[in-house]
Amino acid sequence: MEGVHELIYQNLYLLNKKKEILKNLNGKIESNSMVAILGPSGAGKSSFLNSLAGRIPSNLTLYSDIYINGYSREEVNWANLIGYVEQDFHAYEQQSVAETFNFIAELKGIGRIEVEMLISQLNLSTCKNTYLSNLSGGQKKRVSIGIELLNNPKILFLDEPLSGLDSFNAMNIIEILSKLKNEKSIIMTVHQPSYKMLQYFDKIILISEGMLVFDGELDEGIRFFNENGFYCPTFSSPSDFFLENISIDTLNEDSKMKSYQNLYKLVRANEIKSYEIVKKDLKFSSNQTNTSKNLVPLIKRNAINFLRDKRYIFTQLGQKIVFLILLGSMFFNLDNSLHAIQSISGLIIFLINNSMFGTCAPIFSTFGMEKKIIQRERRSGLYNGFHAYVSKFVIEYSFISITTIFYISILYWVVKLENNFWIFLYFLLIQLLISTFACAFALAVSTLTPNQRLAQVFGSMIALVFVMNGGFYSNINTTPKYVRWLIWVSPVNYAYKASMQIIFKNKTFVGQVSRSGKQVLEEFSLESPRNFLCVFIIFLYSLLFMIIGSIALHYKSRLSFNLGKNKKVEKQVQ
Repeated sequence: MEGVHELIYQNLYLLNKKKEILKNLNGKIESNSMVAILGPSGAGKSSFLNSLAGRIPSNLTLYSDIYINGYSREEVNWANLIGYVEQDFHAYEQQSVAETFNFIAELKGIGRIEVEMLISQLNLSTCKNTYLSNLSGGQKKRVSIGIELLNNPKILFLDEPLSGLDSFNAMNIIEILSKLKNEKSIIMTVHQPSYKMLQYFDKIILISEGMLVFDGELDEGIRFFNENGFYCPTFSSPSDFFLENISIDTLNEDSKMKSYQNLYKLVRANEIKSYEIVKKDLKFSSNQTNTSKNLVPLIKRNAINFLRDKRYIFTQLGQKIVFLILLGSMFFNLDNSLHAIQSISGLIIFLINNSMFGTCAPIFSTFGMEKKIIQRERRSGLYNGFHAYVSKFVIEYSFISITTIFYISILYWVVKLENNFWIFLYFLLIQLLISTFACAFALAVSTLTPNQRLAQVFGSMIALVFVMNGGFYSNINTTPKYVRWLIWVSPVNYAYKASMQIIFKNKTFVGQVSRSGKQVLEEFSLESPRNFLCVFIIFLYSLLFMIIGSIALHYKSRLSFNLGKNKKVEKQVQ
């Protein structure tokens, strides 16, 4: 959309079940302007910003008539018109500034020259090859703004972009944004900006207790307060002056009542403006994403980020080496004596449990943060959730499978489980399959739970149930029938049975009373189902959780807007 892009909002109410959060807000955001939303804490600034952006939680109800160039938001592709810079910064910390921008540019079909120009505009040239983890707070904020600017929005919303920044960096952000307002409208919430900062804004919107106090230029605001008996002292900061007079003083009942009287006086004095809704030409950004071609860049980006996490890689490799040394020492060169039955069974149990928990734990603890990055990027329409899932699974499982092959290939022959190459390959396949299941299961749980802590709690609990019913802690024939079904739904049970069957079926254990491997399997109730069916069931479980995880990630991270209802509610300030 080029040229004019006016945003008009009328009769804007935001409600939850108990109260009105925003009350009858009306106004207009002019084309190519920078607007500051000011107000005391809890006034409804972020709620108002999110109402305009269409990012209202589902538990809130928005009533409003909001138009862009005369078209209601429902009539246009709202997602392609706006950008939203969140207060918290979520990005891959092991990527450089240039890599972060170039990834988006590749998906959007934007040239490298345009990326370099944007980096220069944001004053990031000196740190463009620096990893995001090493950037200052101000630099990270500029990167987050740049990420949204690459989507070429015509209306840019920013939630507290100056939060946590010192005055120098905050001023730097304001100056950069002011240079961009000739190309787009910029709307932001700001907390106590300096007078110098306020001078960069074309309009300020004052909100308190969910009500519109003033909407206009800075000088008009000072004049409006003066006309209503509130005078701004010389050399006083206008933002401090505004907030002092529209905040509710809860120190005592008298001060609280007086604060409300002052606030209602200003709200009543602020005339509700009406705007003519005239449809104007509306064009969208040409930088659209071809989501059918984004899988390879996603996998490449995830692979680079994974390989740069040296601490995680070395920790995982170190763990495998330690277990390899310990297990190799404990079970070295197992023979076919009767005593070896317990040792072989114990080793198989440990390997399966280690595959389950060793795979799940890192994903439970890390994917929650990565999910926030996926949600942000999907809101910008960069890719779909299925591709995000596949790229994540491919990278995670590639590392898991490589370490599993290395680990099992050495350990198997050190302990001499069975001197047969084909049985070794079959045993390795089972270990890879249970790791596949664990990876798919962990990603599904991490996607379905709201945060990392709950993923660890619920995921570990379910994994523990699978392990408890894996067939090695209790014999199925001694398990009560009303809980026996837990054994049959445990993929760990099938991995254990398949592993035991292929190792024991051709063995004879020698002692005072020799026993065949088949006898051992029968005594342990591990003879059925047959190993090939067990392997197939593990594969089906893996496929099931891959489907669950990919669908969950696609829909839970999808781009969704709450654009409200066009319903006028007439209420007056008492």
